[in-house]
Parts: sequence; C-alpha cells; structure tokens
Amino acid sequence: MTIKRKQSREDSQTKIQDESIAPYFIYFDGTTYTLVKEKNNGGEDNIGYYTNLSNALKSLAKLLVNESKTLTITEFIKKYEEVMNKLSEKFEI
Repeated sequence: MTIKRKQSREDSQTKIQDESIAPYFIYFDGTTYTLVKEKNNGGEDNIGYYTNLSNALKSLAKLLVNESKTLTITEFIKKYEEVMNKLSEKFEI
C-alpha cells in the first residue's frame, strides 16, 4: 500500500511574487497561471486562471489600476498604460 502525502500548493507550483505586483502573486503549475490575492488573514483568493503569463499580467494591471476607485476615462487609460509599462519593463510582456 502506498500512502501519498498531500502536497501543499507551494510544494507543487512555482510562486511568482514581486513587490511591484503586491498584494497579488501568481502560481504556475506547469500549464496554468493562477492570479491570487493575499487576504489580510493570511489566506488566498484566486482571482483568475490564464494559459500564459502575459494575459495574467494584463489582468493584474487592470486590478492595480482599479485600486483607484474614481477615475476619468483619460486617467484610467493613463494609469493603465503606466502600470503596463512598468510590468512590461520588468517582465518583458
């Protein structure tokens, strides 16, 4: 009889964590990128699942922009472009 130890999420996946995307991070299981937000109590909320890193980072950029709750269209576009430029420079997306 074989007993398999239950693997934790971090044991079976690569965790991509960087101060420029905090409080979010990304798990990569070899196939799928899972965008996650850390909860205040130490837990995690899965935000979305992506087939490539570029799409996960684009979604993340929208979430970071959305932290400013009231923006004009021009402000939103400018802020989104700023966030995407920062991520593009750092992660080459």
